[in-house]
Amino acid sequence: MMTETTTQETDLLFQHFATLATGPDGIARLRELILQLAVQGKLGTQDPGDEPAGFLMDRINLKKARLDIKTRKKTQNDFPPFSDEDSPFHIPNNWIWTQLGELFEITSSKRIHESDWKSSGIPFLRAREIVSLLKGEVFSSPIFISEELYEKVKLQTGVPEPNDILVTGVGTVGIPYIVTGKEKFYFKDGNVVWLKNSFSIYAKFIELVVKSPYISNVINETHGTTVKTFTIIKAKSLVIPLPPLAEQHRIVEKVDRLMALCDELERQQQQERSTCLRLGTASFAGLQNAESPGEFGGQWAQICDTFDLMLDCPENVAVLRQTILHLAVQGKLGTQNERDEPASVLSKKILDEKKKLQKQGIISRSRSFPEITSEEKTYAIPKKWLWLRLDDIGHNWGQKEPNNSFTYIDVAAIDNKKGEIGDYVDVLLPDEAPSRARKLVRKGTLIYSTVRPYLLNIAIIEKEFNPEPIVSTAFAVLHPFEGISNRYLFYYLRSKPFIAYVESQMKGMAYPAINDQKFHMGLIPVPPTAEQHRIVEKVDRLMALCDQLEAQLKGRAGVQERFAKAVVGGITP
Repeated sequence: MMTETTTQETDLLFQHFATLATGPDGIARLRELILQLAVQGKLGTQDPGDEPAGFLMDRINLKKARLDIKTRKKTQNDFPPFSDEDSPFHIPNNWIWTQLGELFEITSSKRIHESDWKSSGIPFLRAREIVSLLKGEVFSSPIFISEELYEKVKLQTGVPEPNDILVTGVGTVGIPYIVTGKEKFYFKDGNVVWLKNSFSIYAKFIELVVKSPYISNVINETHGTTVKTFTIIKAKSLVIPLPPLAEQHRIVEKVDRLMALCDELERQQQQERSTCLRLGTASFAGLQNAESPGEFGGQWAQICDTFDLMLDCPENVAVLRQTILHLAVQGKLGTQNERDEPASVLSKKILDEKKKLQKQGIISRSRSFPEITSEEKTYAIPKKWLWLRLDDIGHNWGQKEPNNSFTYIDVAAIDNKKGEIGDYVDVLLPDEAPSRARKLVRKGTLIYSTVRPYLLNIAIIEKEFNPEPIVSTAFAVLHPFEGISNRYLFYYLRSKPFIAYVESQMKGMAYPAINDQKFHMGLIPVPPTAEQHRIVEKVDRLMALCDQLEAQLKGRAGVQERFAKAVVGGITP
């Protein structure tokens, strides 16, 4: 029979099981909570008729003594003893505290010299392969030993047998794997800690304990000089709670049921999230593709009807942001005004300004690009708008090798979420200048990282830098001519149509990039100047609303997290 306190705690867990799962990382936290409750004896698995765990320990010690007589060796504990006074939490009366070294012979494998490595034969089993085995994957390794050497080692020191436990000891530490007996492998010394189950310990319960937050926290406190490690000595000295054997089986059975429930909740959440994301993506795509005011209104009405449902999936806020940008550069945000001067007139003014600046030697001659074809125009734009190349609407300020102190702006200086220049801006002397520090910029200039452009490292130089700013050659530099809003340009370069263009022009695998010429050859739909400013104003307002939505979602997640902590606090000490 379980105690009244344990019953209340177990009821609290089941009462809020689904609610706990919906919080941030809810399923993962719920799994941890289940394991922690299991090793504390708080899953309602006690039975006063159980033989106390002390009797089980007595039988283990008797087996050890008989083994000592048989081998004519006395078992020596080469790890620090543990006092019950140091126990980390309270356990039921018929449980005991013990150490892993009291239950298992803990060792590792015999080291195999590199000269014995083969290209085929018996594979090594390391930490990474244990993780693969637990995922049900077939592990592969470039390191093998011969069948003959394997049999020799097996005779000398033995190899893992069914119900032995292997625990990863390097890198991803503390991952337990119960040997089934179906495997045939040899594991490399130092990577895996071997728990020889010589005294018929219930391996599944020990596996559960090793996975629990209590033990994993202890294990992860152990660090090597360069990588995280879990040593044999540390394994032997691990202090673990030991229930009666019958209760160990009940605990494992109950944990398995609860974990299966977690699996089902996780499947449901993934399905709901996928449905929610598909709904958002499809709804916003319909809005973007609407060809008439009536169709646009119908799509918007559908979105309004399902808005709360769509925003249950935080990723839809990002889709909403992209939709706003797409609508803006299509001229679908209701910003047109019949009194606006057409963009064709603006284009002529820009051409006059360009010629004037070139004649004054302020800017260099433009590149020569072909006429814009109808195939390049990927969507229809309002009648007063005009398709132009990026090279038509802006210029650069040239390059120079620094000869005085300067403000260096590299790609790392860009906060790509805000689209701003962050704090990683250095003032350097000429002899400190990187070879990439060459391109000149001024206040109002837009810089666009052409290396891994999908990261959207784009920003406007918003202030006067002193000393003069120089940016990396990893940026394309574009200073808009008069009549072109750099904020409109900024939003367009972050929109789906331009992203699609860049993706079609990128070269390279590890660090894909678009070259300056291809960048400046890209098209931009240019509205009248007055409308550009209205678009920017409207997009700014809508993006601020998106910020509020994200803050609300984070706030809701915070409430869920605080609730989860309160429930957990009522269950665990």
